[in-house]
Amino acid sequence: MNTPNTKPNLKNPRGIKITLTNESLDKTQKWITQIIGDQRGVKIRPQEIVNWIIQKHSDTLSESEINQYCDKNIDQIEVAQWALNELKTALRRGEKLSLRDLILGAEDVPPPGRNTKSTESVLPPEK
Repeated sequence: MNTPNTKPNLKNPRGIKITLTNESLDKTQKWITQIIGDQRGVKIRPQEIVNWIIQKHSDTLSESEINQYCDKNIDQIEVAQWALNELKTALRRGEKLSLRDLILGAEDVPPPGRNTKSTESVLPPEK
């Protein structure tokens, strides 16, 4: 898993081999069978189907797709361990860092339960 605010390590993005799960491979084989149909002499490899699907998809994922992936694949224990290590490292360096800052990634976000409305409407006008 990538830690927050880091980019994946793709030194050579061309020629990366990806292993499909049995479920994904079965689905890919079914698609190949559907595409070939009754045609003889046609050979389609699973990577051709996967590449075709990826190329058809937009360059950006929807918020829903991101959430679906995170819900299924992000290990909360691993995230908690990463945060603990970051807090320990900051403490050793004498830095002030809170878990909230790590998780939200913003120091200016008010804690939960605080009124976030502007104080301008509460304060009397200056004379």
